[in-house]
Amino acid sequence: MRRQQWRFYYWLLIGAGCWQSCLFLPQKSPVSHERPIQALDFEYLTLHATISYRQEGQSQRSAQVRLRLQKDQCIWWSVLGPLGIEILRGMATPTGVTLLNRTQKTYHIYDYATLQSLWPGPWNYALIQALLLGELARAHKPREVIQSNAQEIVIQQQIGAWMLNHLVNRDLGKLERLVAKGPRGTFIADYHQFKAYQEGLLFKKAAFNWYYGTTTTSPAMTVKLAGLRPRWSQKPLRFPFVIPANYEKR
Repeated sequence: MRRQQWRFYYWLLIGAGCWQSCLFLPQKSPVSHERPIQALDFEYLTLHATISYRQEGQSQRSAQVRLRLQKDQCIWWSVLGPLGIEILRGMATPTGVTLLNRTQKTYHIYDYATLQSLWPGPWNYALIQALLLGELARAHKPREVIQSNAQEIVIQQQIGAWMLNHLVNRDLGKLERLVAKGPRGTFIADYHQFKAYQEGLLFKKAAFNWYYGTTTTSPAMTVKLAGLRPRWSQKPLRFPFVIPANYEKR
């Protein structure tokens, strides 16, 4: 399968969001130990959404996606084409990502070091889960408050060569924007229309952009999630994932 097609399917999960360039002017304050982002309370969670993708110079494409999560353990997803036919199934765990292409009868297995070389970014399981939920990536790792006022707080973290700035709405206690900058690209996420559930606030719309280098005038890739519909489960979810014997490894 052509590389740009695999990019489409992979970015259905890990994408990057749309915003203006270089937002944060470092005005550092002492390290804060508060937890301003309210994490979603769950052990098992199902998400349904409409997802759209556009690569620079190409038209937008859309699909339905179903996701199942076991917190900090597993993310399973299924991308549905016309008539509800599954065209891609994927699974992310703390050790890597596996993709099944139903149309081409192929599969890919990536560890996170390989993903970082193919698609520049600070990819790991914790970051992927945080992006899907609109939460602080690696919340237990060192972080620094670099801006703070009555409306918002900006939290900075570093993952490898990437610097992450999280813009948090104080009133909501939720992440509204994430800007990640690295030597080979810029990754930006926006979250909108938060809805309250018993388990916490969750966005209904999100936009992710990825840019080459540090210039953020024209995104190389854009992914949007809309109409996010969550469902919590009190019982363990199933994560069916079997690689058929006739599928070719790519």
